[in-house]
Amino acid sequence: MLKQGYKISVLLSLVFFVFLLISQAHAISERIFSFTSDITVQEDGSMIVTETIQVFAIGDSIKRGIFRDFPTLYRDRGFHKSVSFQVQKVLKDNKPEPYFLETLANGKRLYIGEENVFLKPGVYTYSITYATDRQLGFFETHDELYWNVTGNDWAFPIEKAEAFVHLPSAVPFEKITTTAYTGSTGDRGTDYTFEKAADNTLHFTAIRMLHNGEGLTIVVGWPKGFIAEPSQQLRWQYFLTDNRGLLIAGVGFLILVIYYIIAWVCVGRDPRRNIIVPQYTPPQQFSPAALRFVAHMRYDNKIFAATLIDLCVKGILRIEEKQHTYTVHRIRDDIAKLYEEEQKFLDKLFPSGHRSLKLKNTNHLIISEAQKTLKKILRDRLQSEFFRLNIPWFLLGVFISLSTSVIGFMLTSQGNLTAFGSGIIIAFIFINALLIKQSLRLIRLARFQKAKRRHYIFAVFASGCLNLVLTGVGIILIVAFYQEASLWLGFVVFASVGIHAIFYRVLRQRTFAGRKLVDEIEGFRLFLSMTEKDRLNFHNPPERTPELFEKYLPYAIALDVEHAWAEQFTDVLVKASQEEATYTPMWYAGANFQAINPALFASSLGNSFSSSIASASHAPSSSSGFGGSGGSGGGGGGGGGGW
Repeated sequence: MLKQGYKISVLLSLVFFVFLLISQAHAISERIFSFTSDITVQEDGSMIVTETIQVFAIGDSIKRGIFRDFPTLYRDRGFHKSVSFQVQKVLKDNKPEPYFLETLANGKRLYIGEENVFLKPGVYTYSITYATDRQLGFFETHDELYWNVTGNDWAFPIEKAEAFVHLPSAVPFEKITTTAYTGSTGDRGTDYTFEKAADNTLHFTAIRMLHNGEGLTIVVGWPKGFIAEPSQQLRWQYFLTDNRGLLIAGVGFLILVIYYIIAWVCVGRDPRRNIIVPQYTPPQQFSPAALRFVAHMRYDNKIFAATLIDLCVKGILRIEEKQHTYTVHRIRDDIAKLYEEEQKFLDKLFPSGHRSLKLKNTNHLIISEAQKTLKKILRDRLQSEFFRLNIPWFLLGVFISLSTSVIGFMLTSQGNLTAFGSGIIIAFIFINALLIKQSLRLIRLARFQKAKRRHYIFAVFASGCLNLVLTGVGIILIVAFYQEASLWLGFVVFASVGIHAIFYRVLRQRTFAGRKLVDEIEGFRLFLSMTEKDRLNFHNPPERTPELFEKYLPYAIALDVEHAWAEQFTDVLVKASQEEATYTPMWYAGANFQAINPALFASSLGNSFSSSIASASHAPSSSSGFGGSGGSGGGGGGGGGGW
């Protein structure tokens, strides 16, 4: 029994010792013994605040003194609102103490103490007196002070927190309304007491210790007419000053739109369109590639496809399709009657006497070189004569947008978002747009490249995942951007990107010669796309024959009417198949052609051929091209710590 009693005594002693250690650790940890805020509301709406903060320091966090954070920048429905913070006096133990201010993302940080002077462990009382304005709320039925007394971001617990609010003597004492909240941001804790004095002084006291991350928030309301309310003009002045970055970006956007409209009037308007008359033959001395280049005022992969098929129809090349892979064979060398771009295109496509070429990305160097040659010849031969891109006018618009947006970012973010950071955000927007465009291209490839369907399905899947990641990064950037700048400023940037995308094409201008040629192209396109009913209204259209179908098929592909053109020849090709042994174009060997449905063949040939070219023109390593109301809070607030 004695032995058992001895064990119990030892155990109780250990428990007591542990509790003693805990209580000692708690007693010696740094903390705020008391936080007293004395708030005087002036008749002009400004406030004088004196905060008396008694701390216990042991040199852990509080080495030289304390710091106090004070928010000066708030957001209201995406717009900015700024308040003033003017330090009038700083004391330590009732004696003046050195201090300095540091700018934060959303306010100011007041450091009290000196860099090279360290405190001895002990109790210190700091007093901060500052002036601030624009902290009052002016509502339809009342005016209000909604004020976070202590702030919720202190690094230490606050054992006692209280606030004294002094209102002007003219405010009716009996019509003053109050409430308060304790706890973390958004909490509606009621751990406080409240007293009213006859001189319009209100006293709030938290009745429990406030832990790290907790604070005391008070709300005081009174009837309207006793505190000077800002005039509408002054409100607008405040708004424009607070949101000057957004104002600059918005004005820049308006200037951009006005500039682009003026630029379009000056250099972007095409000559007047003439009456379109059906043409039964294509414009003379122009290849299918040339007609598409002039009509669209740009180069694309369908120009390559139309050129290949035109060379096939002329008997120079032959297309073989096996297992959804295209091979182009050169069967003739007579190129004297070919267009210039077709001659040089052939030289690049079949170098050093080669006679066959598979449209695969293993041959990407040859195919991409042929692409570049074809594009260069068309540009050199046609662009200056038939249309102008007006790139310098477009680049000036980009400069206007970038400069005003970057200035807007920097002003709105109070200098925390540098020009480099602004440029990174803008560049991300453009790069993400390009990657999305690349993903759409992969989807088209996956649709028509059946032989590599698994490869492209994987590419599209990976591209989609990348775009999801980019979207997530974009959301993070938008949130960070919202915290640093303004959500409305982001909308201005996105709107500017859209305006650029529109006017990049709208600023292109056809010359008078280009207008005349495009009118002829439209007339020929009418003929290629006519229906049986339209044919009755045409004057002596040419007889439909298999030869006519093949002759103008490259032009139909170039002008995006291959389906309509082929539909006109269904009966003709079926009849030819009955009279001969299953009609098939001499220049094509494959399983896609069916005389009973030439429209399907023409559409498939135009689309899948263009997709094969797009795929084959990239190196194997890059062909995937991945694309991609009340609660703890209110004005004031902030927090603090030691340094």
